[in-house]
Amino acid sequence: MAILASFGIWQFENFVSNISAGGLSPQNRFIAFNFAFPFIIITTICVAVTAYFGIKYQQNALRLRKLVTECLEQLNPKDNKTEEAIDKKEKDVQVKKELAASKIQMSQLVHIVTHDLRGSLRTISSFTTILEKSLKDKLTDQERIHMNFIQSDTKKLNKTIEDIAEFARIEQHLIKPAEYSLSSILTDTISKCQEEIKATKTQISAPDELPNLFCDERKVKEIFTQIVRNAIRYANPGTEPKLDITFTEDDSHVEFKFQDYGRGIPQKSMEKIFLPFTQVKVKNQKGVGIGLAICKKYVELHDGRIWCNSEPGNTTVGLTLKKHGLQETKPADHDLKLSLATTSI
Repeated sequence: MAILASFGIWQFENFVSNISAGGLSPQNRFIAFNFAFPFIIITTICVAVTAYFGIKYQQNALRLRKLVTECLEQLNPKDNKTEEAIDKKEKDVQVKKELAASKIQMSQLVHIVTHDLRGSLRTISSFTTILEKSLKDKLTDQERIHMNFIQSDTKKLNKTIEDIAEFARIEQHLIKPAEYSLSSILTDTISKCQEEIKATKTQISAPDELPNLFCDERKVKEIFTQIVRNAIRYANPGTEPKLDITFTEDDSHVEFKFQDYGRGIPQKSMEKIFLPFTQVKVKNQKGVGIGLAICKKYVELHDGRIWCNSEPGNTTVGLTLKKHGLQETKPADHDLKLSLATTSI
């Protein structure tokens, strides 16, 4: 367009020169009216349009610059808030790391303490047995009762220590999943509880066939064992306990329900039964109330949930376990190991 405008101006200059020289030739007249004038008009229009849009562009650029400046001024406080949020998030991550490290250190300390306590209990139990055998003919009936109390309470305390140590280990969130047969796990659980089952004549109904599950076998067995033993333990006095085990599954989880027909759980205790060191009080109750708390932790490690519905004569404990996708977890190695040489108890 600039080239055409220049050519038109050149023709116009020639036209003016010819006029000054004394008139227009027919050729110049043709050029003037058919070429120079139209291009001069077009050039003028183009310049005017360009100037108009140039001015508009400059005005819009100034408005845009002002708008951007205002937006930046408004965003500065938000940027500060964002930085504060990032700092808070980083601090939260650091606190969580320190808390995780503290939990693992505590679990390791508990392991050391419980190891020493179990050693002392084994000594007490062993020497009590030796004394009982060596003084067999010299012990009175009352002394034999005392010896039995020592052995019984030693076993009870040892079991309590094992439960505390196990609960502390759970805080490390360790899991070693592999594919196992749920049928085998449930069968092994019932076999493990045979002594209590025979002693109370408990009737148990369970599914004949169950699928395989990608899980931590030891932890799932512990879950089942604890629930089965609770069903037997809280049976109505003078009755033969009955336990119905049912199974369902969907695309992501398997679900078990353990229904017994015992004394039930009071409503005021329902919210606390999965908390550590809480239990429903019954006569001659054993343990310290860690069993269901351990179950809850193990279920959560399998990305599942556990719940309980209860009324007198009917209690159902339900739980779900994830079918796929569990990953093995290992304890962190950095600064989390306690040194026996530097730990004082």
